[in-house]
Amino acid sequence: MKKVLTIAVRGDVSNLNSEFEEVEIIQADDAKLKKCKSKYTVFLNGGFTYGDLRALLEKAESASADILAFEGGCLLKTSLVKYPDSGTDIFSLQISSILNCKSIERTSLAPFKLSDVIDCDSGALERLKSVVKEYAAAKTKVPVEVYSYARNLICERLVLVYKSYMLAIRNGADCSLLVEFDRDIKAYDMVLYKVFGNRFNHVELEKLRAKSFKISFITAIKYKKELKIN
Repeated sequence: MKKVLTIAVRGDVSNLNSEFEEVEIIQADDAKLKKCKSKYTVFLNGGFTYGDLRALLEKAESASADILAFEGGCLLKTSLVKYPDSGTDIFSLQISSILNCKSIERTSLAPFKLSDVIDCDSGALERLKSVVKEYAAAKTKVPVEVYSYARNLICERLVLVYKSYMLAIRNGADCSLLVEFDRDIKAYDMVLYKVFGNRFNHVELEKLRAKSFKISFITAIKYKKELKIN
């Protein structure tokens, strides 16, 4: 049977079972990814469980859009996937592939229950900075709806990364790295910067910028709760 979906996972896949004949699971950096013949590919971090995947597979079989967006992620036409370099994170790979696409279809289905750990070290900031640069450079090459979808995902990620890194600053991380990162994002794409600010809560974010992103004990408790950190 021809596969409808490839689940490309960052991390160990030895204990993962597809549960569906139409689905294959491989590592995201596996050489086999370049040879996949499935119709769609989804990139996930390890630790996910299944939700309404059967319904999404049925939708995918007849779909023609390059992107099938679902709650928490998207399927991408396998023929348009950008293959990873060593060390590429799932989010960077997903955005790079989205920017290769021309059409999108949205669904309210939730095919996976995701376990997504947000990296917030200096390397993660640099990788996300590269994503924003790539996104900004693609502005005139990508259809508006697809570009808007990429912007939405990046803004969601920026909110999570900023809050995660501010918690790290409270534990001793270098605040100047986030200050510089924030300055660079503004320079790369002002529209993205403003949309992200509104998504975060513009007034709150401006106050945090004035404090070099150093947060209080109360704010730390708030962010931990939002990020579901014990």
